[in-house]
Amino acid sequence: DFQDFVVKVSDRKYLRDDYPNTWRTLLTDVTFPFGWENKIKVSLGVERTLNDRWTIRGGYMYDPSPIPDNTFSELFMDTGTKDHFHGGASFVLNDRVTFDGALEGVFFGSRTIGEATDTNGDRYFDNLGGEFTNQSFNTTWSLNYRF
Repeated sequence: DFQDFVVKVSDRKYLRDDYPNTWRTLLTDVTFPFGWENKIKVSLGVERTLNDRWTIRGGYMYDPSPIPDNTFSELFMDTGTKDHFHGGASFVLNDRVTFDGALEGVFFGSRTIGEATDTNGDRYFDNLGGEFTNQSFNTTWSLNYRF
């Protein structure tokens, strides 16, 4: 389990004495309690060679969130269990050059958190209250040359 993340602020030479106390509070050492839980991801992929030049691929991944509600924060906006859908293709131009492309759609579950809480008692909120949802669409393209 990934339990805590610590931010250490050690160099404060640039702060002058006449800055408000707010700046001093913001630039102190802070511990973010994560309390992440181990999860199992499940994925499946297939590949099919159509001919000497074309290969296509597809896949799916189920990815449950390891972050509990009481430590959910803006550091890692993992709003819930994710469903990843992938598709791609390769084209062989000749013995040395290939083109590859892939598309991915990631659909996050939604998460509703009632209110912000201070899990470890350090006077900093360790999560965010609100309703959160997310989607991501990604592409990857490559040109490969074999020497």
